[in-house]
Amino acid sequence: MNLEETVSEVVSEEPSLEEVELILGYEFKDKSLLLEAFTHVSFHNSDKYSEKQLTYLRSDNTDNEKLARVAFKCGLHRFLHHKKPMLEQQIQEFEKAMEDYPLHSHGLIVAPKILADVIEAAIGAVFIDSNSIETVWKVFKDVLEPFITLEKLGENPVVTLLEICQKNGLKFRFDTDSWENDQTAKVYIGDSLIGKAAYGKKDIAMNRAAKDALDKIESYFDCETMMSSMQVKEDPKSSIQVLCEEKNNEDERDKCPQ
Repeated sequence: MNLEETVSEVVSEEPSLEEVELILGYEFKDKSLLLEAFTHVSFHNSDKYSEKQLTYLRSDNTDNEKLARVAFKCGLHRFLHHKKPMLEQQIQEFEKAMEDYPLHSHGLIVAPKILADVIEAAIGAVFIDSNSIETVWKVFKDVLEPFITLEKLGENPVVTLLEICQKNGLKFRFDTDSWENDQTAKVYIGDSLIGKAAYGKKDIAMNRAAKDALDKIESYFDCETMMSSMQVKEDPKSSIQVLCEEKNNEDERDKCPQ
């Protein structure tokens, strides 16, 4: 049997979106987000999906084995769509190894990263579709606990920044147009540059840029108070944008030789 025949056996039919929605208990407004979450980049022979917004919730200290077990726990591993025969073998080996280590192997077995990726992608898809971390937790609470808590999800700087902006009528966006040249990610609120960071991996640079933006906001507002009561004396939109301009001007002055 040649490789092409093997691949044709491994590739499943297009993931059943309705069945996945039934497992999650969530109906997507944008079905394409769900399809992308379960389609491995190998199927498209392109790397564009690895750099989409679905990676924003990735945490540096996420345990791949825990998330891979979550994929099996809720049966979402069955809906992966890919063209890599070795992935299927790795998934089967991991499933068998879990029989010897029903809770956690503490590094004694290697979990296929694609299983962790599909859970993170599904979380990201629900988050983007709903624009609500609370909705994410309602959908995934039963399958994620005790591996991941709502508080852990909320630690992500992109999530925190999004919540602050949403609750204050603000819109923020990432700018990675210059990525190929300087590996820099920038965060804008409206037309104002509020944070930036450079790193070799785009998703980490974006997280760090969001953290830079949060640090600047926190120097003006009590973010904990903002997140709970959202009561500020000044108009938050104008205040934050003025703050952005002031902070960026200060940063530029600090860089200039005296």
